[in-house]
Amino acid sequence: CCDPIENALSYDEQCRATSCNGDNKVSGDGKSCVAQCTANVEVDNNLGRCCPGITGAGTEYDENCVPKQCTDATNKLVSGDGTSCVAQCTANEEVDNTFGRCCPVVTGAGTEY
Repeated sequence: CCDPIENALSYDEQCRATSCNGDNKVSGDGKSCVAQCTANVEVDNNLGRCCPGITGAGTEYDENCVPKQCTDATNKLVSGDGTSCVAQCTANEEVDNTFGRCCPVVTGAGTEY
């Protein structure tokens, strides 16, 4: 059982909010429902979540707070875990795909994910 979070509609296995009622958004840490994301710290992904701002990631994030792209001139790839922008993917663990994202290598899968 999870301790109730005011205005939360659903929770994940760590008891963080995954959705909120009305115009409320899930905070960046998932511990509350908020009317607005924290300026200069979080990005509103327009899907009901405040996402922790990632340097060089721009303003578009998916429902899991993974940046859709990185706009930094040097670190232009989204890391495999989706928490940062990186210059290159980790060798033998991730592969760059056509969307500028590092993905785990799947044997025989080629390079398009």
